[in-house]
Amino acid sequence: MLTARGIGMIAGGLVITALGIGMASLTVVVVGLVLVVGVAAGALWLQASIAVMRRRYRSASRTISPHPLTAGADGRVEVVVMSRRSQRHVPRLDVREQAASELTGDGSTSATVLREPGRVTLTYSLSPVARGTWPLGPAVARVADPLGTLWADTPIGAEQDAVVWPRIVDLSRDRGAALAGSDRSLRGATSPATDDAALREYRHGDDPRRVHWKSSARRGELVVRADEHASRPSVTVILDAAGEPDAAEDAIGIAGSVALASLASGHAVRLLGAGLDESREYGARAPESRSALLTALALVTASTPDGPARLADAARTAAHEVSRGGIAIAVVNPRTLDDSDASDAMAGLGGAGTTTALLVGEDAALVSRLARAGWRVGVTPTLADLPAAWSAALRGIAS
Repeated sequence: MLTARGIGMIAGGLVITALGIGMASLTVVVVGLVLVVGVAAGALWLQASIAVMRRRYRSASRTISPHPLTAGADGRVEVVVMSRRSQRHVPRLDVREQAASELTGDGSTSATVLREPGRVTLTYSLSPVARGTWPLGPAVARVADPLGTLWADTPIGAEQDAVVWPRIVDLSRDRGAALAGSDRSLRGATSPATDDAALREYRHGDDPRRVHWKSSARRGELVVRADEHASRPSVTVILDAAGEPDAAEDAIGIAGSVALASLASGHAVRLLGAGLDESREYGARAPESRSALLTALALVTASTPDGPARLADAARTAAHEVSRGGIAIAVVNPRTLDDSDASDAMAGLGGAGTTTALLVGEDAALVSRLARAGWRVGVTPTLADLPAAWSAALRGIAS
């Protein structure tokens, strides 16, 4: 790309050349041509430099910490560009990194550059503002000709996707008593199980080490042993990510917060709605459950027009889990329940002590309607309002 100096040299050279021809002055013509040829020579020098750069610096490694990132929490990136010859000094290599604006926020990001024999290390901070998957890189090295008439950015290494988890709030204060009411309401319907009755069908995400091979062979299908939390019912979290973008993002954060609180209380969790994988169960004892759950929520497409239909389908699916002794927690935008199909499905799911609805928005009439259908209801217009609404709803108080 031409710099201002390069443009000036070409323009000046052409003008001087034209004047020299008009004046029949060979000297003036030569001066003009020298300016133009100087830019052309710079272009050749630049192409040669790019070729050398690509041969010498073919790769760059990138470390993101923490990884994945979390919206609203700062992160850090370290990019190391290595020379093919470790003993070669690289003091003049001008390296920079490209990053999506969703990862850097509104402010500018400055980098710290450390130059060592054979490598350059670039370190800079991130301030992610939105959940999702956003591109980082590639690293680029800027090359210019000696006269400063042209420059070019040469990519080094590949682009990398950075996953940003949604914002969540810590509900650990109420974790011990969080779902106690639901546990107690279901405990009377359960009885000590025989070894065989303590088995259940294998679900995607179960630890293969829990497969009970003898019973699996007898039944003709994979079954797994119930763990020490088997007496605790599974929790189905229904996510309605419809509505305005801010409300949808709050709903996703609320769903993630209550799902993590349920995991921490020893309940297996399933996420429904918003295009989530309904077959995936996140086990309370599986070490990867927390990160897998948050990554799934990071990839949710919010505010889709089929929100009511997705909520209705999720409510019907959850009804099967509740009928088997499970607990349902629905995070719902009140506007979605203006749809009769979604409203009927939610009403049909309601059950005393086993279903809790968190409304992302104020609607007193809807609170009463859901309460009559057997739901415990909390109102949390924003993610920041969740702790109070969660605590009140699980104690049977509409807040």
